[in-house]
Amino acid sequence: MEHPIPVSELSPAVAKICGPSAPPPVKLMAARGMLPIPQPTDLVTVLYMLAHDPTPTLAQPARETLLGLPEDVAKGAFGGELDPRVLDYLADAFRTKEALLAAVLRNPRTADETFERVAGNASESVVELIAVNETRLLRRPKIIEALYFNKRARMSTVDRLIELAVRHGVNLDGIPAFREIAAAIEGQPVLEPEPGEEASPDDLLFSSVLSLEDDGTWSLDGGAPPSSGAFGDFDSPDGPKPAGEGEAAASRGFDVSRLTVSQKIRLALLGNAGHRALLIRDPNRLVAMAAIKSPAVSDQEVAVISQSRAVAEDVIRYIADNRDWTKSYIVKCNLVNNPKTPISHSLRFLPHLRHGDLRALAGNKNVPQAVSNAARQILQRRPGGH
Repeated sequence: MEHPIPVSELSPAVAKICGPSAPPPVKLMAARGMLPIPQPTDLVTVLYMLAHDPTPTLAQPARETLLGLPEDVAKGAFGGELDPRVLDYLADAFRTKEALLAAVLRNPRTADETFERVAGNASESVVELIAVNETRLLRRPKIIEALYFNKRARMSTVDRLIELAVRHGVNLDGIPAFREIAAAIEGQPVLEPEPGEEASPDDLLFSSVLSLEDDGTWSLDGGAPPSSGAFGDFDSPDGPKPAGEGEAAASRGFDVSRLTVSQKIRLALLGNAGHRALLIRDPNRLVAMAAIKSPAVSDQEVAVISQSRAVAEDVIRYIADNRDWTKSYIVKCNLVNNPKTPISHSLRFLPHLRHGDLRALAGNKNVPQAVSNAARQILQRRPGGH
């Protein structure tokens, strides 16, 4: 949204105080809050305009005066007929003062664009305020996406909004695993249209798991801390025990077994590497795919996952189809040595392998014979043969 308001769009009363023809002493008095302006909405608009003045001696005091307005004056003005651009500015200026921010968001003139920006970092109470206007959310689905990725948003609220989108055929393209999320809620009972006043026990459980930090020192199987951090023993023969199975896992708080599928999916998208290391191997394909689709997945994680024979074949296929990830030589090499990689993908990567890796692959009995045979053929065609 462009700021400030063009002078031509200002009311005569406001333009007279802060327009280009207004006397500098009048502007300075207004910026300092010393000029009587009867209408609260005009006062706020004047301060907004002066806060955007290129002259620092006007802009700084105008911002300070605006932020220092008495709460009752501010609330009255914020609920009045203000220009959407003024309201957009106020949403940023008063983002830490929830009562005044709420007054801005309750103003019907506040733009959807403003709601979208606020939604991404809003507190829990402000999230609940934003989430009740279903008409606005369906009109601007990106608000739902912003709320989904806001870690302060209750899980129950997010579930309700996802269900709303699915019910109205709205595709949330900004959520990488939206297909998995939509599939997870199919067949579930319709959620209550209005949120509760307090967070539910499930909300609190999700928040507690999400807040846990990955210090890179815990093992997925509950054993001794490995040198490779959260991905230690990733491909151990028995696989890591799911959190909740064994005292070691439970003591770390990663009790994801108590989470619903939709909670696991959101944890996979919002959580850290430790969360993803658990969820990438969840027996539910929807959860595993959400983990690999997380925007936070690092190249290091992909390199480790690409060699795992314990993750779902769909996860390996997803990695193999990602051109950015397969630019890495390590990832290509891991994939061709992984029996879960589709043969067509492995054959595509083979010509890129170095001589020594091709020789090792040619003798690898764990990969499909077609792959090892193709490796031998490439070796024979290259200078030096075997």
